Amino acid sequence: MAALAARVARQRAAAEGLGSSQKAVKYLGQDFEALRQQCLDSGVLFKDPEFPACPSALGYKDLGPCSPQTQGVVWKRPTFWQYGEWVEVVVDDRLPTKDGKLLFLHSEEGSEFWSALLEKAYAKLNGSYESLTGGSTVEGFEDFTGGISEFYNLKKPPANLFQIIRKALRSGSLLACSIDVSSAAETEAITSQKLVKGHAYSVTGVEEVDFQGCPERLIRLRNPWGEVEWKGAWSDDAPEWNYIDPRQKEQLDKKAEDGEFWMSFSDFLRQFSRLEICNLSLDSLSSEEVHKWNLVLFNGCWTRGSTAGGCQNYPATYWTNPQFKIHLDEVDNHQEESVSEPCCTVLLGLMQKNRRRQKRMGQGMLSIGYAVYKIPKELASHTDAHLGRDFFLGRPPAARSSTYVNLREVSARVRLPPGEYVVVPATFQPFQDGDFCLRVFSEKKAKALEIGDVVVGNPHEPRPSEVEQEDSQLRSLFEKFAGKASCTHRQAHSSHLTCFELSSLGLAVLRPHLTRGSDLAKDSEIRANELKTALNEHLPGVESPGLKALPTFCSSYSSCLAEKEPRELALGQVLLLFLLMEQNSTAQRYYIIAFQCCVGFCCVIT
Repeated sequence: MAALAARVARQRAAAEGLGSSQKAVKYLGQDFEALRQQCLDSGVLFKDPEFPACPSALGYKDLGPCSPQTQGVVWKRPTFWQYGEWVEVVVDDRLPTKDGKLLFLHSEEGSEFWSALLEKAYAKLNGSYESLTGGSTVEGFEDFTGGISEFYNLKKPPANLFQIIRKALRSGSLLACSIDVSSAAETEAITSQKLVKGHAYSVTGVEEVDFQGCPERLIRLRNPWGEVEWKGAWSDDAPEWNYIDPRQKEQLDKKAEDGEFWMSFSDFLRQFSRLEICNLSLDSLSSEEVHKWNLVLFNGCWTRGSTAGGCQNYPATYWTNPQFKIHLDEVDNHQEESVSEPCCTVLLGLMQKNRRRQKRMGQGMLSIGYAVYKIPKELASHTDAHLGRDFFLGRPPAARSSTYVNLREVSARVRLPPGEYVVVPATFQPFQDGDFCLRVFSEKKAKALEIGDVVVGNPHEPRPSEVEQEDSQLRSLFEKFAGKASCTHRQAHSSHLTCFELSSLGLAVLRPHLTRGSDLAKDSEIRANELKTALNEHLPGVESPGLKALPTFCSSYSSCLAEKEPRELALGQVLLLFLLMEQNSTAQRYYIIAFQCCVGFCCVIT
């Protein structure tokens, strides 16, 4: 009941505007005016107890208390968007310095401190300065603006990317591009054309000029460092500038600031790997008309044993993931020519929460994604209940995120025919705990709600793929040993095993649980006591059933050894042999495997 009451209270507060840019949530319950009054009343300068000026605030590993990078650090004395609401963060005026200089963000002259204070507030929000390392540029974009981001692979760009960039810049969107690195050693490495790998460049402009009688598309980038600039075609002193209208050249020169440079759009696509766009106004970049989006936001969680079902590869648990229904009635005003039927544009963004704060606990980003399923008309009136396993079996999604990836947010723009749909956000692996928020932007107003009750947790955590994995491993082992025995023992049949090979197969299955695996491989012998020890260690607390239930196997395989041409077993027989004990204890199953090994090496377990 307490959880329900808290949820209702949060919903009421949100309905009254709490979490909006005009009424930000007080982060950690700290109210600036109240703290200010306390300081005035006490006559003491403010010191932040929630993010104190101590070594742990700098980091936990590379910037931890024992790191050489933080030795000698002295502390000397901002609203962020977080998962659907604006958060006000209070900090004191002390900043980390080393040798009298600011340790992190600083102005060129070193006399401005607003940026360093803003950085400190952002570090507090994420747990430490070290937690700010790595990740995607658009994380900062979104946290500072509340915008929604889109990603473009520049190795497979859309045909109208130049127009998309131009429209984004006109609408005030933030754009960044980067060159992927293949290893940590390549980070910040400088290419022969003076571009920095793994480094975020701002996209500040695009223009089309007349170059030797042909249109040439140009793009302007900025290196925030301002120290290294592009040295290829259309760089500052490149000869290409001599072949365009001087007035246009002068106009483009005036627009460029320190650290900015021009390059051809074709070179941009060749040199850079990805483009990230944070849409501030939420305008449709790929349509001709500017319009306002409608937003619905859901907060949810994946809970181990309850709502953490994993991706579609795990059909036994996939259906337990949170589910959200969206109802699309009105089609877009302007339809693309390539679309055969009227559609509704929806921009979906799935964001995992607080993963940077959990870095110090060794928890990184989860691999996340989502899928959208069309609800058939016959089920449309029954979708207030959680959709079960049968609904998803064999049903392809109408849309999905491009891949499951360990980024804070995955987003995509999809166009769907009118109707009812269910959105299923998921982690790639099942049984992973995490909080998330799902943002649904639609061109026309859409109805959206969370459907179904939370699936009741079960103390026994199901392993949907365990049997398949065991069968696959056994099949691989079968294929490894079948057909590879000496011809003196058998005729070569790729789909059969002799008892000798079955012995090897059994040994391979059991070897990971034996203490003398390497000696066994050399000596080709198994000692009974060692088998007992290994099995008891692998299955602690399970009483040994012995071999009383196995006389048939004993006589059968003993006679096999006496034959000149050992009896062959097909894969189905081997599987049956290994799975005969399903109705009995797991311990008996492993003793059968051990027994097969013993038979092959003429040993007996007593």
